[in-house]
Amino acid sequence: GGGSRRLQVKDFQRIVKFSGGALGEAQWRMWAMDMKMIINSVHPSLVKVLNMVEASRNKNEVNGIEAERVLVEEQLEDEYRGLQAKSTELYEIVYLLTDGEAKLLIMSAAGGDGVRAWQLLPII
Repeated sequence: GGGSRRLQVKDFQRIVKFSGGALGEAQWRMWAMDMKMIINSVHPSLVKVLNMVEASRNKNEVNGIEAERVLVEEQLEDEYRGLQAKSTELYEIVYLLTDGEAKLLIMSAAGGDGVRAWQLLPII
């Protein structure tokens, strides 16, 4: 089927960069929803993972993120094969569509992992 389709920068042209800061939470919610609408058209399984990451983050303290990430990865390992490649695609898009504090955060901590970058962003 359409499994070979990749996330492409041109799909995200209308999205304003997310920078964090004073408007962080409200801006994040709108930006994240816009992003997920487009990602869903290419990789619905990736959006399911991002939603799980957000749900687990909302329930736990920031310092539990690494443990959460491992748990999420274990839960999804079998169900979402090819996630690593999709996560790398996501990282490229998130990197290009962030600015300021948000870009610095994912540059320093995400290591090319788009799901990890997604997990980190609202902490700003």
